[in-house]
Amino acid sequence: MKIVVWDIPTRLFHWGLVLACFTAYITSRTERFLELHAVAGYVLFSLIIFRIVWGFAGNKYARFSHFLKGPKEVLSYLSSMVRLKPHRCTGHNPAVGWVVLFMLSVLIAITVTGVVTYSGEENKGFLAGYFSFNAAQYAFILHTFIAYAFIALIVVHVAAAFIHDFVFRENMILAMVTGSKEDSAGFAARSVPAETHVKARFARLAVFLLLCLLGGWMLVSFNLASVLGSKRTSGSHAAVKVKDDKGVPRPFVVNGLWLSECGESCHSVFHPTLLPEVSWKAVMAGLDEHFEDDASLEPEDAEEILKYLISNSAERSTSEASQKILWTLPEGSVPLRITKTPYWLKKHSGIKKDIFKRESVTSPSNCAACHRDADTGIFDDTQIAVPD
Repeated sequence: MKIVVWDIPTRLFHWGLVLACFTAYITSRTERFLELHAVAGYVLFSLIIFRIVWGFAGNKYARFSHFLKGPKEVLSYLSSMVRLKPHRCTGHNPAVGWVVLFMLSVLIAITVTGVVTYSGEENKGFLAGYFSFNAAQYAFILHTFIAYAFIALIVVHVAAAFIHDFVFRENMILAMVTGSKEDSAGFAARSVPAETHVKARFARLAVFLLLCLLGGWMLVSFNLASVLGSKRTSGSHAAVKVKDDKGVPRPFVVNGLWLSECGESCHSVFHPTLLPEVSWKAVMAGLDEHFEDDASLEPEDAEEILKYLISNSAERSTSEASQKILWTLPEGSVPLRITKTPYWLKKHSGIKKDIFKRESVTSPSNCAACHRDADTGIFDDTQIAVPD
């Protein structure tokens, strides 16, 4: 006889969680899908909040009070598992009950560290600007570590489900689809296997466990960007924001004198947010020998441009590129070339040198050749496209 164990909200939560976790992972392999990754994270967080509420308001089998048992019951159940004679549980068994709570806690940690990273490093999301770049870097380390640990937990979880299905014949996976499980009498009548079938069931279990491990390995190795290609998106982009003297972010504003003297008269203009204040002071102090050229300006023009560069230097910028350039600079260094900073070199280390020699690129300093949003100072990975 079948009885309803998992109600519709619980089943929708379970499979919604599976879809959100899968989406979050495959979009985490490249920043090109960062926005989709963030959406998946927000969906995950919403599902977790729902499950916590449903743990008190759901049907009997969905409530924490039904499946969170004491140490004695957990140990008794684990002992029966070791003997391959587990106690029959209509809902979650005592051991899995605590695993459910642990998985929810891990997912909360993943989503919280993700929000901190997204708001502090990318300056995006509903908490944008509330966390510093430094906080985001530490949160990212935790976020990555916990996420990969959770993948291992998923593999164990799926493997345990296969054990219950193919060794103990409980049909747990199907029950999470239909919502129904057999009552104790029906399970007892069906679960008495003939001795000749035991080896076959363990052989099937070995195959499914192998597939489970291979699936986990494939998930870790999968890269959505390599499948969909590296096409850039289109559309307009807002300029980066810089902080004023009071620390309040404001939109970046182009100075006409700086643009004409540094961008139109000499070379491709570099966004001021890509170098620290000390670098711009050094650059402006050496205009008479500006990279083997004399770029001297009238004193008042030089002073205006210097003030502009300082007020829009990397220290004041809220962009990820600016903060990572600062983060990787050795203490006391005064870089004069953006293309010689550690972050720039690491970010472009995979690009072949002949690409910079193409007529469409000409040199590593021609940021706009590949970065569609170079003039905004944001340098989003979704806006990169290497020209032919």
